[in-house]
Amino acid sequence: TPLDKYFIEDSIRDKFTVRLVYQPRLVNCHLQDDNLENILHTDVDISDIDDIDDIDDIEDLPQETRQRIAQNLNKINSFLLNRQRIEMVGKDIASHFKANCDGKFKALLIAPNRYGCILYKKELDKYLRTDDSEVLISNNKDKNTNNPAKQAINDFIDQNTDKSESDIIDHFKESEQPKILIVTSKLLTGFDAPVL
Repeated sequence: TPLDKYFIEDSIRDKFTVRLVYQPRLVNCHLQDDNLENILHTDVDISDIDDIDDIDDIEDLPQETRQRIAQNLNKINSFLLNRQRIEMVGKDIASHFKANCDGKFKALLIAPNRYGCILYKKELDKYLRTDDSEVLISNNKDKNTNNPAKQAINDFIDQNTDKSESDIIDHFKESEQPKILIVTSKLLTGFDAPVL
């Protein structure tokens, strides 16, 4: 029996593959590649991390190395979650969305963590209608309420208990609102929403 051949051109013709529109946006607030490398490797034994090919490999590292990597990632998050940066990026996203996407497409905004999702939502609400964007994060509350970011996450979860993950996704796919879905680790691969 002969094997069937199905090429990318066939998939495009059959409308199974659609054009992906991606436009990087530049905001004058950057972390240089060499600074990023320095932050990631500060106080970390390079021999410990040379064999990391997958995120799951981190679990095999010594506890001390994992703690140092976590501290270094916190430095990166401090940059990514800087209030001025979020203000600039949020304003740029809202402006770009209104000018180029509104009424044509919807968007996913990927934040560095759950707290970042909440900060971007607050920023977008300054420039767009509040129902234009929606946050989709896990509803796991944190016990460390001494941390203001974690307390903000807990407060957000408490204020949004009426919204299930499936309802948010369904509204995004099928309704006019929300137009922008703000996520951190959900829906990054395999999310089928033709409006994107």
